[in-house]
Amino acid sequence: MTPSPARSFRLLALEALSDAVRRRIVPTVGVMALFSLLFVDSCTSCSPVVTRNGEALELPQIAGVGGLVGMLVLGLWTMVLAGVLASDHLAEPLADGSADLLLARPVSREAFALSRWAGAWLLAAATGALLLGTTALLLHVRQGLPLAPAALGYLACLAGAGSVAALAMTASLWWPRALTALVVFGGVWAVAWLEVARQLGAELSGAPGWLERFGPPLAGPILLALSAWIEPGTSPRVEPLVLGLRSLLWLAASLTALLLAFRRVELGR
Repeated sequence: MTPSPARSFRLLALEALSDAVRRRIVPTVGVMALFSLLFVDSCTSCSPVVTRNGEALELPQIAGVGGLVGMLVLGLWTMVLAGVLASDHLAEPLADGSADLLLARPVSREAFALSRWAGAWLLAAATGALLLGTTALLLHVRQGLPLAPAALGYLACLAGAGSVAALAMTASLWWPRALTALVVFGGVWAVAWLEVARQLGAELSGAPGWLERFGPPLAGPILLALSAWIEPGTSPRVEPLVLGLRSLLWLAASLTALLLAFRRVELGR
């Protein structure tokens, strides 16, 4: 009996997730995650204070700024992980011929490509949930920061990770893995830096300005979600609805580009 398309996709996605877990980069990421959590645990145990007229004053907003920076860095690392995992998650089965065997069954190219993307994205999402969730919980318990902005920041991180993974997987159909991973690493941090610079008031023109305005939103949505951790009067430079729609449009466009590119790939090469 032929399984339904939904069940076939679910099985393919679980298999892709299992393949992603077995990747050699995962132990490295696990060690980095452990050190990150130890660092966060150390930092969140501090109570930032300043003195005025010899009297110590609590500054909760300093904890908010520190938490925002920590969450942003961990969110960007999650996006990098998604892109690096995707850099050969589709190209490898094409190279070793296993994709030909799977596509010989009643499995569409679209389902196969999306399942490989989902496997890389799900592993990155689980890693991000561990890192960002633990950080947010520690900041909530020790510094009193609310959890709702952290949840929105995690959702923004998921959208960015999905776009990065889809773009990396598309590029991997033509570029070697090392080059794709390098572009992912440099591209994520470069775009994030431009977004942070714009939030700090820098005037960007030319290619950097165009990339910041129309490129994939990576750091911007996380900064916007966590702005409630800073002073209540802090106002974002970009409207939440516009930035959220841009994130979703980039995610949809990245996945569409992946599917269109995979349709043009010759099997058995």
